[in-house]
Amino acid sequence: MFIKAVPVVITGATADGTIVFVDLQDGELVECVQPLEGPSVVRPLDNYAEIAVDGDHSALLQERSDHALVTFRCRERHEPVGAAEFPSTRSAYFRAYGDVATAYTEDGRIIAMDLRTHAVLANLKTL
Repeated sequence: MFIKAVPVVITGATADGTIVFVDLQDGELVECVQPLEGPSVVRPLDNYAEIAVDGDHSALLQERSDHALVTFRCRERHEPVGAAEFPSTRSAYFRAYGDVATAYTEDGRIIAMDLRTHAVLANLKTL
């Protein structure tokens, strides 16, 4: 007997207890946000993604054919507040420090964003 299993990528829980993950529903990839209180949120995804969690914040990490895309999320309901694209790489990473988030690549590119004002604080490359 064969069982068709669909992996659910549970990426973690935020410091406030919100569970954030990517799932397959009705054959479509979706991003799911389940707060401790209030309704769950399900958003469609156009491509495979992972969700990174750091403290109360999260980000959607997507590998595209010619670039990496990081979509920053706000603390409340983990709604998208901004995105960073990194051409010529397929991997990017996410960290949060209070209400400032960074996205970075292995070759030294860094973008910092204020998650409250949505202002870009830094866009640089280390040597």
